[in-house]
Amino acid sequence: MKLKENVKKFLDYFLGIPLLIVLSFVREVLRYTWRPFVRFFWTFSSSQARSTRPRILILKLDHLNEAVAMLAAIRLLRKELPNAHITFLGSQKNASFFSKTKMLDRIEVFSYSTFWDMTRGHYMMVLDFQRHSRISSILTSFFKTPLSIGFNVSGAFRHFAYDEVKKYKEKLSLSKNFWHLAKEAIHACGHVSQSEFGADQEYVFEALRPLLYENSFKNIEFKLPQNYVVFNLAGPENIQARLLPEQSWIKVMEKIKAQNNNTEFLLVGHDSEQDYTQLQSQGAKLWIGKLSFDELFQVLHNASEVYSIDNEFINLCVLLNRKLTVFLGPTTDLQFEGLNNIKILKSYLQCAPCGASCADPVCMKAIEL
Repeated sequence: MKLKENVKKFLDYFLGIPLLIVLSFVREVLRYTWRPFVRFFWTFSSSQARSTRPRILILKLDHLNEAVAMLAAIRLLRKELPNAHITFLGSQKNASFFSKTKMLDRIEVFSYSTFWDMTRGHYMMVLDFQRHSRISSILTSFFKTPLSIGFNVSGAFRHFAYDEVKKYKEKLSLSKNFWHLAKEAIHACGHVSQSEFGADQEYVFEALRPLLYENSFKNIEFKLPQNYVVFNLAGPENIQARLLPEQSWIKVMEKIKAQNNNTEFLLVGHDSEQDYTQLQSQGAKLWIGKLSFDELFQVLHNASEVYSIDNEFINLCVLLNRKLTVFLGPTTDLQFEGLNNIKILKSYLQCAPCGASCADPVCMKAIEL
């Protein structure tokens, strides 16, 4: 698995960046040739559907965690462009999640055959919510749209592929960055938005949470313990530096058992090859990689408390408003800014948060429990 991840990173960096530079030159040529005709077509088309209902394509190929953080941004698009037809193209998990929000008109799971079919579609805009991987920015170049918008992330060299870019600000939370990208898209459509991030975020928590609950629990027969705590503790190879050592989880378990010996423990997280035999020997149930999205949603929703590292499911825990304790080492706590019911335990080493992927996660080991 590690070899596969390293090969993927190598191809993404050493082939992705040169390809993006080449595509940027192609894009500049096209900007002064066929793209003005495309814009003219969109502006003066006799088709009423195209003039009254702009078609927007959203790309988000990975990370359920980030898809959840996109909700306020999609809410903004829906509010400011109520007539827009919004299509989503992304991973299976993200597609499953967005299908429950009822905020999008069309949802497609990414495959190369689906992608090639969709490049023939007539979109006014492609909105790329990816941050680091260059794959999606390369894919945007194949859509014959008047406008493509994405992030300019320091060191990622992704912005070459877009017509307009929004600077990704590390000092803002993930949700706020996504929201500002959506606002950029609205301005590109000729609209002036007076919306505030807080109002859209509040809508997500107050209006969408019950809808997600209802749509996730339909036709689910899933027996859960009466009183249990969730440890969201596993992650893929690329976030090894964020993992809390198993001995630390055992200490947390012992503290909880000292207060209530009848509490059961469920281990969830990203499907991985990590070994949690010591936790299992203490009675914890290993459900990592065994749950569908609906089942995971139900497990998190009914938990008395959730303890979590910063992994793919963290924003889902936040959205469900469970009593949440988060362990942070190399990553920042900005994504939890302004949120209640969350306790953050983090390392106070001078090097943290660094955002790096250390082979030895010293900052996670240094967290006082």
